[in-house]
Amino acid sequence: MKINKLIGFIAIAAFLQACNLSKDYDMPNYKELEAIRENNATDSSSFADVQWDELYKDAQLNALIQEALDSNVNVNIAIQNIKSAEAMLMQRKGAQLPSATLNSTATQSKLANTISPATGFAQQQYSVYLSASWEIDIWGKYRAAKRSALADLFANQHFLNAVKTRLIADVSGSYYQLLAYDAQLELSETTVEKRAAYLETLKALKEASMVTEADVQQAEANLAAAQLIIPQLKQAIRSTENALSVLLMRTPGKIERGALSGQSLNYNFTQGVSALLLGNRPDVMQAEWQLRSAYEQIHVARAQFYPSVTLTGRGGFVSNNPAELFDPTSFFANLAGGLVQPLFNQRLNRANLEKQLAAQKIAVYNYKYAFLNAGREVSDALFNFEMATEKITHASKQVNALEKAVRMNEELLAYGKVNYTVVLTAEQQFLNAQLSQIDVQLEKYLSLIEVYRSLGGGWK
Repeated sequence: MKINKLIGFIAIAAFLQACNLSKDYDMPNYKELEAIRENNATDSSSFADVQWDELYKDAQLNALIQEALDSNVNVNIAIQNIKSAEAMLMQRKGAQLPSATLNSTATQSKLANTISPATGFAQQQYSVYLSASWEIDIWGKYRAAKRSALADLFANQHFLNAVKTRLIADVSGSYYQLLAYDAQLELSETTVEKRAAYLETLKALKEASMVTEADVQQAEANLAAAQLIIPQLKQAIRSTENALSVLLMRTPGKIERGALSGQSLNYNFTQGVSALLLGNRPDVMQAEWQLRSAYEQIHVARAQFYPSVTLTGRGGFVSNNPAELFDPTSFFANLAGGLVQPLFNQRLNRANLEKQLAAQKIAVYNYKYAFLNAGREVSDALFNFEMATEKITHASKQVNALEKAVRMNEELLAYGKVNYTVVLTAEQQFLNAQLSQIDVQLEKYLSLIEVYRSLGGGWK
């Protein structure tokens, strides 16, 4: 009869478990998230699938990126977060399983005789038994907690991917910045050498009374203007090298690199982006999994309002004589079931539920922001790349025109048609245009790097 009651108790628990409170998770559908500003109607999804070591053709840059991915502190922290999430998932899985403990006890008690204390006697008891308990997951509380932990694990994995995409962009951006500084430094040093030689020529011409002191002073001013650029560039190079060394987890030092003139990027994409493409962004996927985790935690909080059903059992050996402890006649076993309904902690459970509902709303806002921000970054990056390409055309025209102007003014100077001030002014404009052209070339590289990062490229 007792066994039949226990079987009936378990059957009722199984039936209640089938009536799970949980609902299937469904991502919110935001119509406004589809309205992402596009440069045109085409798609650039294939560009995000390019591997970073295929995008960059510079072997030294690729080596630096790999070094950063292997040693960067943010990457290592993200990896440890994943390990912590894996341990939490293992813990949540274990909570669904029965718990069992092996116990062994030895007790001695003395029974006193109130009439004649001297006749009291001592009694020993020895026992070895296995006890087990299992809370039946009727309302799906532990299953929801496991799903929440699994979502947290996926969120941490995508966070690691987001760190990688940002790190690749930071390393490559700093590298190309160094190449641009090198090119500008080389141009400035060459210009200083030419202007120094030109100044010496003017000084000799002044001794021959062929030019005035004003021409010499103007030449010295132009030389000083070019010389001023050199320490500024060296300062920027040192600062950028030190910043890149930190990304590589190195002590500050020189970064070996190539030249800007020998660079090329492997890209072939049509501009534009669709909303579906933003699903490749690791930060968007991270926000989505965080929302899923918050959703499951609400179910865990709701389940706290309902009774819990626990099965407990013990089985082993007990005897007053240690020599007879494992005798078959010393064996005992019992099995019991319990139902616990929370009564006086309703306020605590209500507060916890409100907390989880607020956490879910925060997760919704974070997801929405991540999606919209990703669309903004892609739109900006694509437009900046388009504008940088256009700027290069204008910068090239400017440099070519000023180069011709300098050459023509030098020819006019030989015939006495212009003075040295006109020539020196044209040379200064030519130098500024050349420096600006290098900046525009760098801008195109950086905008392309940002397109690649904003599309979620680099982590696959």
